[in-house]
Amino acid sequence: MASFLLYYKNYKNNFHFLILIFLVLFFIKTDYRFVSSINCCGDDYDYFIHAVTIATDFDLDYSNQLNEGSHIKYNGKIAPKGFIGSGIFASPFLLIGNFLNEIFYKQSIFNFKILMYSLSSIFYLLISYWLLVKTILKINKNPDRILLTLLFFGSGVSYYAFERFSMTHVYEVFISSLIIYLTTNYCFEEDYSKKNLLAFLIPLSIILGILVRWTNYYLFFLPWIVIGLLGKNRIKENQIYKNKFAWIGIFISITVFSLLSKGVYGKVTFNPQFVYSDNRLEGFFRLSFDFIQTNLLNFWLIIFGQEFGLFWVSTVIAFGFFITVVNFFYSKNKLTYLFLFLSYMQVIGTILVWRTTASSYGMRYAFSLIPISLVLVFLNNKLTEIKIVKISLYTLSIFGVISVLFFEADINTQLSIEPIVNSFGTVDVRYSNPNYVSGVLKTLTNIDSYLSVISRSFFGALILKLITVFYNQNDFLILLDKLRLPVQNEDFISLMEKVKIIQVENFIFFSVAIFLILYFLVKNLSLNSE
Repeated sequence: MASFLLYYKNYKNNFHFLILIFLVLFFIKTDYRFVSSINCCGDDYDYFIHAVTIATDFDLDYSNQLNEGSHIKYNGKIAPKGFIGSGIFASPFLLIGNFLNEIFYKQSIFNFKILMYSLSSIFYLLISYWLLVKTILKINKNPDRILLTLLFFGSGVSYYAFERFSMTHVYEVFISSLIIYLTTNYCFEEDYSKKNLLAFLIPLSIILGILVRWTNYYLFFLPWIVIGLLGKNRIKENQIYKNKFAWIGIFISITVFSLLSKGVYGKVTFNPQFVYSDNRLEGFFRLSFDFIQTNLLNFWLIIFGQEFGLFWVSTVIAFGFFITVVNFFYSKNKLTYLFLFLSYMQVIGTILVWRTTASSYGMRYAFSLIPISLVLVFLNNKLTEIKIVKISLYTLSIFGVISVLFFEADINTQLSIEPIVNSFGTVDVRYSNPNYVSGVLKTLTNIDSYLSVISRSFFGALILKLITVFYNQNDFLILLDKLRLPVQNEDFISLMEKVKIIQVENFIFFSVAIFLILYFLVKNLSLNSE
């Protein structure tokens, strides 16, 4: 009987693991992956080219990658506008990809370079989740694991791992998760040698976070916020600024930042406006009734608006902000929640200044707040035990997952190509959709959108490749037509053409890599829970 129960338990665990692999492969999209390279110009290219110069040339000379006419010269040195941090994190994966390309072959699309580079963001996304689960288990012995998972993956950041992998937002979430994890362990650690190591690593992780996005200034205060959330005794016992190893870490961090700034831009600068060559803040602040009214309305739209309002598609951030405001008034720990409030407002203020959602999925500039928001939700455990709150969190986070899955599946969830007026009233804006939230609901009633989702998924491409290996493509299309499936769908036709070119080995390699990352994740988290 005991052996049967053990067999059943292992079978059940293995079945759940297979379902997990299927879901991840299904959510991974091919739009940005089935390409030969990431080409100039745009945000994706700027971040990619940092990884290229580090992994390929082992230097910070961009003259052999960038065209002088299409990029900015800083003190006579050509460089991309994108910050270098995500390139540092992704460069080891690109290095391996280049190595594999040299050993095997250079396939035209989805070559090993793109394959490995696109794997980087997935790796850091799942490691971020791992770090957050480990952290939350220290402050809440019995969190709702399903809700935690839904809130994290329904926050919108998964889009920037599973689809538009070259952007910074996964790396922002990773570094915030790392800072929170290191600080929490610093507070609970009793071994002084390990405590000193953590004190040394915290400032290094902060400076890496700033290198990913220089405007996330709140990261400097994040360790003190985390210590404050853990209670007054933790503040007294864990004064990082008195630890000499923390000061060593600070000195090394400033040195590294300065050297990288000099290497990339030709001068040491701590001003992100110098990098952007643009000052959006100039003329923004005007103390008038109209200014206050406009920004209060825009703040409402950021939280509740149809164009990727945080409450609907990044629920955990909205709830984290609500918890912060409520606890500021009712908690005795007002200073911590004041700094938390200022952190939220510093990040949300960026959106208020730009008055756009930044031409992609979600209020992406706010995504670095996901880790601290998740900690706030599970630190306030009584909140998640309230039935109406728990139902709301489940419903909205599931909607967030669906929202990512059906993004650009049909016209209702596509961003505009032509200039329009966005929800903030900004004119001539491309890549906007003022009715996105209601558009998701409409898309769910369109059968063709489901084929689009399947056709753009890596799992769909994998199955299609396996079918075309053993089955003639024309015969397969005739079969689908007989089954009255809409094979004329543009996404499906595009996928068929690309799948023909890609070698089956690349599909297998990518799938195995995903399997190994997930296996590490599940094994470590399951051991932690026992």
